[in-house]
Amino acid sequence: MRGFIRISVALPLLVLGAACELDVPDYNGLSLGDLINNPSKATIGSAATGIIVLSRSENRSTQVGYIETIGSMGRESHTLDISNPGTSNDRFRVIVTGRPGTVWSQAYRSMRQQKIVLQAVDAATDMTPAEKEGVRGFVKTMQAHDFLCVINLFELGAIIDIKEDPNSDYPAIAGKAAVFARIVQLLDEAKVHLRAAGPGFSFPLGPGFTGFATPATFLRVNRGLRARVAVYLANMGQGIAADPTQYTTALTALSESFVDTTASASLTAGAYFPFSTNSGDVSNVYYDPVPRIIYSHPSDVTDAQPRLDASPDLRSTSKVAPFTPRLQITYPVDGRLKVYDSPSASIPIVRNEELVLLRAEANLGCVAGGTNAAPTTTCGGNAGNALSDVNYIRRVSGGLAPITVGAWTAMTDRRRLDALLYEKRFSLLFEGHRWLDLRRYNLLLTLPRSLPLDKIFPWFPLPDDECVPRNRAPAGCTPATGL
Repeated sequence: MRGFIRISVALPLLVLGAACELDVPDYNGLSLGDLINNPSKATIGSAATGIIVLSRSENRSTQVGYIETIGSMGRESHTLDISNPGTSNDRFRVIVTGRPGTVWSQAYRSMRQQKIVLQAVDAATDMTPAEKEGVRGFVKTMQAHDFLCVINLFELGAIIDIKEDPNSDYPAIAGKAAVFARIVQLLDEAKVHLRAAGPGFSFPLGPGFTGFATPATFLRVNRGLRARVAVYLANMGQGIAADPTQYTTALTALSESFVDTTASASLTAGAYFPFSTNSGDVSNVYYDPVPRIIYSHPSDVTDAQPRLDASPDLRSTSKVAPFTPRLQITYPVDGRLKVYDSPSASIPIVRNEELVLLRAEANLGCVAGGTNAAPTTTCGGNAGNALSDVNYIRRVSGGLAPITVGAWTAMTDRRRLDALLYEKRFSLLFEGHRWLDLRRYNLLLTLPRSLPLDKIFPWFPLPDDECVPRNRAPAGCTPATGL
């Protein structure tokens, strides 16, 4: 991990408004010693806000970003860069070790800074105990999110022993269960910190956290992430036994989050990574209006269910636009994604629409069995409560007719799960979920193959920089076998 978590000398700026920018200090130089040995409220605040910049960097590269990778692996999108024709081959034909290493490197750069901040805040003399708790609660929540991104892509393991010195010996690669245990620990510790943090943070969170910029309101974001993690833990895969008790944990966390299905609810309410075209900031690289690189998968249109007037699901028509493909494109694509239809479009960390669907998933309580070749599904939860949330999303987000109680009751467990996953797919299209959802339920083979030689891959190998220098390569370095 020597070269992968070194923080660069010039970190990007986080634009907090049209005329407000926050400089992130250089943590490779003498300021690192100053931060640890003589930390101040201002320096810690800058570093804490800078964590947002580093965490969002996981999505700053079009070809290897977190959202793009999960989107292409889950057949929501095609990344077809004529200048780099190997990109689609990496996703659909052969997984090349080391990609998408940018997500790994950016996540660990962020987590290294998080560890430094957590050490520095202990020694600060000009901060109140409540202010320190606010920093701890925010930083640990963001660290849990970074860990989750890493383990979601590199399913076989990740590093949880973050080194302050990027030139130190290579830390161990922990297995998936250990990584998730650390994520749970961080989120639950952050909850305690945020409850003791007082009325406000000592640093600005920026425009992506509108409505969630105090410890009390940010705690609701933390609990939303905790609910997502609990739902994942119910069906972890990788030979780890299913644990349906995690659904109860998820429902408890959701009750403490900002999930809302009242008449005045906004499905877009939530926490986001902001982008802009302001000087010193970066724009959203997934904005591709021509398009030139990122294309919609045809099934984003063909799989959309009809409304009562026979028009397609509103989520399909609002997120996909038709276009005439160029001759150089070898994959059958005829649409562009509009999910991020502006260079200033934000990327969700967690939002209300996901929370409603997580509640439906937790209430449905399905446990996966079998294999991808022969999956089984057993659901033992409250199917009635699940239907209520499914129909809410169908009506409000998709413009679709509700599923009747009679039809829902007559469905098999697998069909109910498929109905739920349909809503998650179109509600959260190109937000980083579908591939993960199908993997958790052993349903990867339900993904379409655009060309005969295409394969479905369940995970990415660890980056080359983590595999090649080690005397004994971890299990996660083995190239994934396509399905």
